[in-house]
Amino acid sequence: MIRDAPDDPSQAFLAQQTLLHARALPLSQVASLVVAGLLALALHGHVANLTLLLWAALLGCSMALRVWVRRRQRAAAPASTTDPRWRRHYRRAVLLQGLTWAAAGALIFVVDSPWSRDLLIYGVVGMAAGALWTLSFDRVAALAYAVPTALPILAYVLLQPHGQLPASALVVTLLLPLALYAMWASEARMRASVAQRVQQLRQTADLQRALDLVDRTGTVAGVGGWEVDAATRRLHLSPHALRLLGLPPGTEPTLD
Repeated sequence: MIRDAPDDPSQAFLAQQTLLHARALPLSQVASLVVAGLLALALHGHVANLTLLLWAALLGCSMALRVWVRRRQRAAAPASTTDPRWRRHYRRAVLLQGLTWAAAGALIFVVDSPWSRDLLIYGVVGMAAGALWTLSFDRVAALAYAVPTALPILAYVLLQPHGQLPASALVVTLLLPLALYAMWASEARMRASVAQRVQQLRQTADLQRALDLVDRTGTVAGVGGWEVDAATRRLHLSPHALRLLGLPPGTEPTLD
């Protein structure tokens, strides 16, 4: 949670989303590299090498774009987290990466090896579900990644004759709905958390203004306030009372 949240809950939520986009980047990139490597090994010999190389180049470009957006946003002013342009940049980069995984998923229509096909389903659907989880703080970004990624696999499953669905199709029917529900619930919780944080900051600011007003009023009137803690026998003096007694700020004398 951001410490210095803006007073407007929508601005605070925007700032939190921008911050989390940057934090989610390392895990997302590592997962992409690992899954891409496994799929390249599984598809080698079943897909033309040039096709795999072109797809790997496209994936590298999409990953580099997300890193570039992160570096540009990091180099901007600290207030950049409340600038909606950065969230839009992150979303566009995420969409490009989702389209890249959609291209990988489309290879399922040309792969003839059941083992490679199953691994492709597991890998691509896993990336879609992972995006719904790691980007759950931003529904638009999560869907921009997951929907294109999963679409070719879903199309393949729907086009299969009845009774000939691969066992890996269960991953599509079970994992994606669960991840989608988790994403929806996660963003709702985050919105509530950010709104509560903003409300707490407002209450703290209102209390501080009230205390400052009381202290200024006491300074003008030449009086100070105090209270005693019966359990510890300590006196809690207002700032002006401490000044009247010549005591340093924060002093808590005892009745003893």
